[in-house]
Amino acid sequence: MFNFIDLNCPSCGASLQVNDNSQYFACEHCGNKFVLNSKASDLKPAERKKLNPQATYTRQLKQWVKVDAYEICLHEVRDLPRKNFRILAINVEYRNNGDGMLSCRIGQWNLFDQDGYTYQFEYLAEFFTGLPGSRLPGESVIGPEMRVRGWIVFKIPLTATVERLQFLVDLIHYKTVDFFFA
Repeated sequence: MFNFIDLNCPSCGASLQVNDNSQYFACEHCGNKFVLNSKASDLKPAERKKLNPQATYTRQLKQWVKVDAYEICLHEVRDLPRKNFRILAINVEYRNNGDGMLSCRIGQWNLFDQDGYTYQFEYLAEFFTGLPGSRLPGESVIGPEMRVRGWIVFKIPLTATVERLQFLVDLIHYKTVDFFFA
């Protein structure tokens, strides 16, 4: 028999009932899926009120997603074919609703294709021609109640089928959000 724990979705705030032995759950309201560090039954009452999943999986654009202390929104994705390659340009915004400083680095982003290849951000200035706004700075720091927005750009083969874009908080905590495109 299953026992359930009442939680709130870390993305949209909807009320959820999660199997207490599970580390995985999905929100029926926003469609996002989550992986916890431990079973739901092991969460302390304070952790249940303010969930901080190990991983968040989403297919939603224009939705704020919380990952650790970061809140991230993908506003737009543009696929720009060139003669021998494609450019995938993504307009991303960070916001800091916490109390501390956040380091926003383009190195936190990786693009994966369906064949398992990984692509990293490209700095080449000509990729930003025709994009409204500017590229995301290589690194910036934002304080409480601050935001930063810009484009991240990936150069990929014409034949690549993009699967997902991943944001990794850092190499110590391994908290991620994966935006699926396929």
